[in-house]
Parts: sequence; C-alpha cells; structure tokens
Amino acid sequence: LLDTHERSRADVTVAVTPVSEQQVPSLGIMRTAADGRIVEFVEKPTDPETIARLRTPGLPGGCTHLASMGIYLIRRERLAALLEREHATDFGKHVIPMAIREDHVQSHLFTGYWEDIGTIRAFYEANLALARPDPPFDLYDAEHRFYTRQRHLPPTRYLGESRVSDSLIADGCTIERCTIEGSVIGIRTRVREGARIENSIVFGHDHYRDPCDGNRPLEIGAGAVIRRAIIDKNVSIGAGARLINAEGVLEAETDLVRIRDGILCVPKGKVIPAGTVI
Repeated sequence: LLDTHERSRADVTVAVTPVSEQQVPSLGIMRTAADGRIVEFVEKPTDPETIARLRTPGLPGGCTHLASMGIYLIRRERLAALLEREHATDFGKHVIPMAIREDHVQSHLFTGYWEDIGTIRAFYEANLALARPDPPFDLYDAEHRFYTRQRHLPPTRYLGESRVSDSLIADGCTIERCTIEGSVIGIRTRVREGARIENSIVFGHDHYRDPCDGNRPLEIGAGAVIRRAIIDKNVSIGAGARLINAEGVLEAETDLVRIRDGILCVPKGKVIPAGTVI
C-alpha cells in the first residue's frame, strides 16, 4: 500500500478489493482509470445504471466491481485540509468523493482475505467462518502472527464430558458437561451442565460474577439452548432458557432481545430469566 502510494505520487490511496455485484449495495464502489487512479466513487449504490457504469472488467473470481476496504493512506497536509471542511463527517460519503474532485486519489488492489462486517449478518458469518475446519483466514499462520490482547487469565477448563466441535474457545472459560457446535465463545464464559450452544457468538464477561447485582454469577445456565445467536458481553442466561427463534422471525425487538436478519441478538448486560423461550 505504501509502495503504491509513493510510486504514484498520490495524495490519497484507497485499498480496494474485488467484489460481486450482489455485494455492491452495501459497499463503497469505485471506477478507476487504466493507471489505477480513482475517477468516481459512490457509497452503497443501488441504481442499476450507476452499478452498470461502475463495473470493472477483468476482475478475478467472477467479481464485477472494486470496493473500498475502508483503509486509506493520506498525505498528512491533505488529510488536515480535508477534515477541516465543515460537512466532512464520513470518509465514504464526504472525504473520499471530495478528494477525488480535488486531488490525486489512487487505488491499491488487494486480493487476500477481507470481510466487510457492517451488518449483523456479515458480522455473524465472518466470525463463525473462522471456527470452521477450513477457515478463510488462518489464525495460526506462523508467517503472519496474530496477537490478541494479553489478559493474564487462567486456561479454559472442561469439567466432565463435553462435546465441543468446530469452535473457538477463549481463555478463562469453564465448560461443564455441555455441547458447543460451530461457535465462538468469549472470555470468562461459564456454560453449565446440559446447555447447548449451536452456531452462535458469545462475547463472554468482564467478571466472573456481576459486581453491580449482588455478585450474581455470570453464566449460561444448566440446560439452556442457544442457536444462531449473538450474545453480547456480561449477559446472564437462566437455566432452561431457549434462545432459538423457532418461528424464524427476520426482524423483531423486545426488552430482552433483538432479531436482525433472522439472527437473535441479546444486548449487553441483559438477564434472561430461567425458562424463557424466544
């Protein structure tokens, strides 16, 4: 990226990646000249004529358009000048289109792993993909090391016989005679006996017990079932609760949960009473 920026003597360089036409309405799409200079940028286009005009021929893998990855390299003085504009509050909607009109804006093509996680479904699918046996991004590549925040937590322990498959389990968890399939389990999560977690993301907890609520344990209770869900931080789920969206609702909102794109989401700090069925 830096090499492209310096060789082209650009004011702004935007990292771009090939995408399919189906992805176009959710991304910033651009049209480039033969030398890679960006000549047009449209944020999340939906008009068929605009989408057709922005097509880039010859892209790999059946892709049709170039999308911004949201990664920019900008000369310091130009960045300051662009951000001083009163209405410049968003890079995709304001800063980059303005820079294209006034400056040399270059594209840098990247064809490696990248996912946009701007929607609940995209965030959900990108995280669970990393737990598959054939993940699209290798967290264990010795050539490109992946560092997490150091928290000095104890190792995760498994009490009795549990069934855990195709999942990522963070530090400091306690897994008690339960089933976890195709899921991502965050730090300090305690899963009680008989619970079942399927294709879900559990953010975990900041503490093992809730310091704001009578030192109540933060856990997924015995016999609870969680399916196709995102459980935010510091959520306590009572014994026997069933968070499964059995009716396949696409969009909904209650005091306890939100459903977006059919994915059941429990906001941060919520307490799901024992026996709750959603």
